[in-house]
Amino acid sequence: MKTSISLASVTAMALFALPVVYGEVHYAPGGNGAILSALKLDPEGIIRLGDDGVLRSFDSRLAVVDYRNLDPAQIQAWLLQSSTADVVAANELVVSGVDGRTVSSIDDLLNPSPASKPAPLVRTMSS
Repeated sequence: MKTSISLASVTAMALFALPVVYGEVHYAPGGNGAILSALKLDPEGIIRLGDDGVLRSFDSRLAVVDYRNLDPAQIQAWLLQSSTADVVAANELVVSGVDGRTVSSIDDLLNPSPASKPAPLVRTMSS
């Protein structure tokens, strides 16, 4: 018995796994694994969920490398795996109904407010 899958089906399955881009909004449906696999990372950088509901990947100089606009359920899932300080902040986002998919200005996405940026990374010199 032969099983075949059309090229259209394969394309549709592949597209389902990719992040959806609406204008400047980068939304990846699914859980934390899907979000992280779609996010470009800097090996010396940091990831932070902003007060606007946007998960950003920063390089070591705190420039935005990539971002994903999170829906309220994703924000809640993110807070469940985060540190205590992030849980308090993210819980406020969930309670206030923040939806990162509403942030579409490229300037807001790449230049977040100070509250949405991580603290500067501290490097120590080894002797």
